Amino acid sequence: MTGPLMLIVWEDAAGWSRWMDVDDFIEEEPHRSQLLNESVGWFVHEDEVSITVAPHRSDQNAIDGIMRIPKRCIREQVELDDSTDEGRVRMIVV
Repeated sequence: MTGPLMLIVWEDAAGWSRWMDVDDFIEEEPHRSQLLNESVGWFVHEDEVSITVAPHRSDQNAIDGIMRIPKRCIREQVELDDSTDEGRVRMIVV
C-alpha cells in the first residue's frame, strides 16, 4: 500500500555534451546555477539514502513511474492533502 501524496523539490545533475576549453567552462554561468525539479507522487518507501514515490497507482495495489530520489538532492518535501470520502485526490479545475 502506498502512503501520502507528496511534492518533492530536488536538485538534479547537469551535463554538457560539447567540447569546451576548461577556462571557458569555469567562467560559464549555467554550471553555477541549481537545476531544481518538482516531482509529485504517492510515498512508496524511505531508507537511509532515498525516498521513493510513484505518480501512478491502481486499485490493485500496483504502481508505475516509480522514482527514487536521493535524500542529499532533496531541497523540500511537502505532504499533500489527498483525502476525500472516496479516498481519491480532489481535482481542482482552474
